[in-house]
Amino acid sequence: MAFCGFVSRQEYQEWKNPTSLLPCFHFYERHESKKINAPAKKIIQEVKNFDFSDDIFINILSGLRNIPSYFFKKTPNNHIQDEPFGLNTFTLLSESDNEISMGSTGRFWRADLGIIPQPDLESFMNFNDDSAAKLVLHFFVKPHPDGYHSLVTETFIFCPNKKVKTRFTPYWLTIGPA
Repeated sequence: MAFCGFVSRQEYQEWKNPTSLLPCFHFYERHESKKINAPAKKIIQEVKNFDFSDDIFINILSGLRNIPSYFFKKTPNNHIQDEPFGLNTFTLLSESDNEISMGSTGRFWRADLGIIPQPDLESFMNFNDDSAAKLVLHFFVKPHPDGYHSLVTETFIFCPNKKVKTRFTPYWLTIGPA
């Protein structure tokens, strides 16, 4: 399994269920919730409706993350997005009753996150900027024999070259522990 979320070429080649939404991936993270007593469709709907501002822990982390962008907003000709980073900044890539995938592209290591909006799946799949990374969030509902479910969240990051991977790595090491 990936050490600290770093995925080697060999690990990727042996990966059991890689996302088909990226050519390959260099960073990976997985989380699984406690058991939930709700149908899969309702769990996925809650993911779609989730608002980062409703979670105090996420608010604190996002606030810390956004401190640099606060100062950049004060400068002319900035490219800081007005909308805070959240699921609303992602593009819906695929959805069913028990899973959903969302994507984002950008220079995530920058103070302004360098988000490059993608309007749809086709745009995301065809995005080819050698100075930006591609990220896929995959949520799926895992059934348990007792009728309960867990929500599994997977994050996949593709870096098109060594330069982007080098720039992304410190950011990954910073956000990973959170």
